[in-house]
Amino acid sequence: MRVLILGVLLVAVPVVCAQEKPEAFRAKTAKELKDACTATGKQAPMMLYCAGFVEATAWLSAMPTADGSGVRYIGVLTETYTIEQFINAFLVYINQHPEEDQHPAQLVLQKAWADHKMLTYKSAPCLESKP
Repeated sequence: MRVLILGVLLVAVPVVCAQEKPEAFRAKTAKELKDACTATGKQAPMMLYCAGFVEATAWLSAMPTADGSGVRYIGVLTETYTIEQFINAFLVYINQHPEEDQHPAQLVLQKAWADHKMLTYKSAPCLESKP
């Protein structure tokens, strides 16, 4: 009996996982993030979304990335910043660059932090893995 129930659960899991993601979990534009970061009144809980998105982007910015040509880039925060400082830099940047409203929020956040000298990138050759 237990094996049969477990088998039913295993079959049901892929169906649940294959469902389409809700709209809230999709990538956002800089405009949508700006709206979340400046929400007031009944929309004020969106500030939590803003803070989480900004914090996740800050962590991801420090992860090495490669450009495919044998060079990797590592994001380096120039000092310790608060989430509020990251958000304020983004809001200043997006207000100065409204043409970037429809660009991906993560990209615009990184550009804002680089513009405010909060984030720099250093490059290094990719290490080849040998079998």
